[in-house]
Amino acid sequence: MTFDSVKSNTNGAHSPLDQLKHVSSTRLTPNLSVHTFAVQANHYFDRSFRPGQHLTLQFPPDLDPVSGPQNLSEEDRRLSFTPYHVGYADDGLIETISLMARNGRVTGLLGLPRPHSPLVANIVQTGGGYPSAVLDSAQTLICIAGGTGIAPFIAMASEKNHRSSPEAGDRKPVLMCSIREIGAWSESLSQAGKRVRGWLMVNRRNGGTND
Repeated sequence: MTFDSVKSNTNGAHSPLDQLKHVSSTRLTPNLSVHTFAVQANHYFDRSFRPGQHLTLQFPPDLDPVSGPQNLSEEDRRLSFTPYHVGYADDGLIETISLMARNGRVTGLLGLPRPHSPLVANIVQTGGGYPSAVLDSAQTLICIAGGTGIAPFIAMASEKNHRSSPEAGDRKPVLMCSIREIGAWSESLSQAGKRVRGWLMVNRRNGGTND
């Protein structure tokens, strides 16, 4: 879904885009970082986004605070992520999202200090995700992925737990990942602990398991 395509009211006026404001960045490994954003402008986002979907964000010209706007094109500053954690306010609206990204040429700029104003990104597109039948399923989930590809599974499990009844708490989703990634994802799961009751983690190198 492209947000631009629905941003006009009955008078033909163009509504502002939903926005995310950068809150914090944490480096988990030399290659991976977690970036948390607060939902600053929420016109359509809460009604349109389902955990497990990806977001395309347009970052401003001052994304690189050192080299300035001439260093990156508009296309360079348009990035897609799959949030692994969604935080809800007391009224049930989405309040924060956390993204995991490889520390690349552009993504490495997200956590740089910005003394004058915070980093704000426009949400320009959302899509993908799991159908409602998966989110509503009462079956135990087995999730197999690696690297940042694990993000949608964690978001999906968080959403299932957010919507499930307390008596369903004994069903753990199963996360299969490489032993090299267990440390990073254990940290990510602890950050998302308010929404993920527990995972059975499977070490694919030797077949061992960790709760």
